[in-house]
Amino acid sequence: PSMSTLNVSNITDGTTTVGTSYIVNGVAKAWANVSSDLSTVRDSLNISSATDLGTANCKVTYANSLGARPSASVEADASTSAPWFTVIDDLTSTYCASATFTSGGSLVDSRPPYFIIHGDLA
Repeated sequence: PSMSTLNVSNITDGTTTVGTSYIVNGVAKAWANVSSDLSTVRDSLNISSATDLGTANCKVTYANSLGARPSASVEADASTSAPWFTVIDDLTSTYCASATFTSGGSLVDSRPPYFIIHGDLA
């Protein structure tokens, strides 16, 4: 099959118009909702797999590689009953890995990480 190219500067829903540069450059290029066992992708975009790397450590692999300088978002739960936070501890053009901690700094399992990765598709 042949591929077609649309070349437009704006997209509109009839009420709101937005420039395509915001769509191309401003949206996540990959995201994932990973199960609390850290090995199952529950929902995602551009993610091929999740891997449990040990206590509270998880890696997601992109289905399509990103350019040389991706960035990723972190998450936290500041509830008083069980505060925790996830940090990105390895980020490349082909995968992103995280570690999840209690507010006291101990690794904590059973908190499902959420990944949001921005960058350019390779």
